[in-house]
Amino acid sequence: MPMRHSWSFSNNPFLSARLSHEDWNVLASDHLSKLENKKDDHPVLEYVYTSYKATYETYIDQYKNWKLAYRYWKAETLEVDNLLIALSSKWIRKWDMQIQLVFESTSPEYISLLPNNRKPFQNNRRDQRIVEVGTLLKALANYPALVDVRQEVEDFYHTLRNKRDQQQMQEQAVQDTSTKLKEAAEELGVATYRNVGSLITIYAKEPKQLLNFFKLDLIRKRWGKNKMLDKKEEAEKVIDKEVGDV
Repeated sequence: MPMRHSWSFSNNPFLSARLSHEDWNVLASDHLSKLENKKDDHPVLEYVYTSYKATYETYIDQYKNWKLAYRYWKAETLEVDNLLIALSSKWIRKWDMQIQLVFESTSPEYISLLPNNRKPFQNNRRDQRIVEVGTLLKALANYPALVDVRQEVEDFYHTLRNKRDQQQMQEQAVQDTSTKLKEAAEELGVATYRNVGSLITIYAKEPKQLLNFFKLDLIRKRWGKNKMLDKKEEAEKVIDKEVGDV
């Protein structure tokens, strides 16, 4: 079976460079600007510019959507975490003290409410701590003497639960916009690669002219970083294997 040899033109260098979102913005905006400066020199260049501009604008719209979604998610996450900080310090301490005014810490009633004292409200992950507050709320329904405590717990629980729901919805928005952004980046990579072919048809006798249309230093920089990362990952795999064989 004949071997297939690689050929530089059969590889899309823009996609294989694994550019970041910001890299794509820099590379594509620079390329678009250079096309705009030359678009009146040749009919094909005007078509290439117009087509590429539409693809670039689609990418920028998705980039903005992703950045906004990420910012909103960060803000919502901060609100949830601030509530959990208040829970682990102010609120559980207050509820615990209020419960102990009615029931001794060694009593069956106290154990049914806070079997592990304050710890579950302070050291668990987000969702588990929310469950702990909800469980305490249900348990307090059995003790009319703690009706005021129950009201405080209920108010806090609903606030925390609602904020967590909003934060998770925003997290999903980040994932959705991230997927669309990746798709837009791939389309931009294909369009940029396609432009190389279009430019070759114009400058076949002057191939060095192509160098004036692309920010190649960014591509080379990314290739260098990717090679270093690949070598590091390969070394880590070797170490993991050697450790596993011991």
